[in-house]
Amino acid sequence: MLPLTMSLWGQTLLAQGEYERSRALCEESLALARQLGSPGRIAGSLSSLACAVLEQGSDKQARALCEESLATWQQLGDKRGCAETLTILGRLALQQGDVGRATYCYHESLVLRQETGEKGGVATALEGLARVAAAHGQVKSAAQLLGAAEILRKTMGTPLPPTEHASHEHVLAAVRAALDEAAFAQAWAAGQAMELSQAMAAALEVREQLSSPQASPTAPASQDLSQSAPSRTSLFGLTARETQVLQLVSMGLTDAQIAEKLVISPRTVEAHVRSCLSKLGVSSRTAATRFAIAHHLVSLDTDQVLCGDQPMAGVDAHTTSHP
Repeated sequence: MLPLTMSLWGQTLLAQGEYERSRALCEESLALARQLGSPGRIAGSLSSLACAVLEQGSDKQARALCEESLATWQQLGDKRGCAETLTILGRLALQQGDVGRATYCYHESLVLRQETGEKGGVATALEGLARVAAAHGQVKSAAQLLGAAEILRKTMGTPLPPTEHASHEHVLAAVRAALDEAAFAQAWAAGQAMELSQAMAAALEVREQLSSPQASPTAPASQDLSQSAPSRTSLFGLTARETQVLQLVSMGLTDAQIAEKLVISPRTVEAHVRSCLSKLGVSSRTAATRFAIAHHLVSLDTDQVLCGDQPMAGVDAHTTSHP
């Protein structure tokens, strides 16, 4: 079987939720592509494998795979490949609470998609920027971008990928909760009425606002977690997002409740919890809570989330334009 065929089959399995089989097939595809010495096939297999490992919570490996893929696409001058990989990097950055990097990646992907005429990809980038806007408290902009993306998908006949359904529903629910019914309906309708050029302009405005030194690091109403001073979490190798999840675990929230607050999927929360348990060397949520409190890794104040050396989700302290 050729690397491309294997990679496509791996993506199909991924969409069906068969992550182990998808990963195995993508790894085999990558090995064969390297053996054949085909840069394009290697880059494609790298990005496919990144998607598979990302679904299993292997953020660090996914990023490494994406960065190698992106570098290869750039050397080949392949804009479509670059755009696809930037989208994955944007999703990864957002899951890790790096709003600045996510903003950069999704916007760069959007520009490349427009240049190549991939309207389905434009919708994906708009949805990514909508999640960024929601994470930063710009809920009206998020509603507009989501509305614009939906009408574009309907027009093009390109439905939302199955792997994106959970995160899409979460951000949509968060935006609805943050706006009253009339305000949401108005913003959504405005987005659906946009021409492609207007949607692009709205996306650019979101990036400029988030990149501005005066940008307000306000979280959406559904995410009532504030940002605070440094903690000792970095000593245990916890990322900013893992620390935030650990705080919520310590408050007794379930995976579903954490997912709703952080506007991510329950599967992603589960992966972060597993990583926290592994890094802290404990085997249960209760043990993790005791360890975190004993070592002052979290605050018992429900309005405060300690997050290592950086402010958490919604703050642009991580904003170093990226993906």
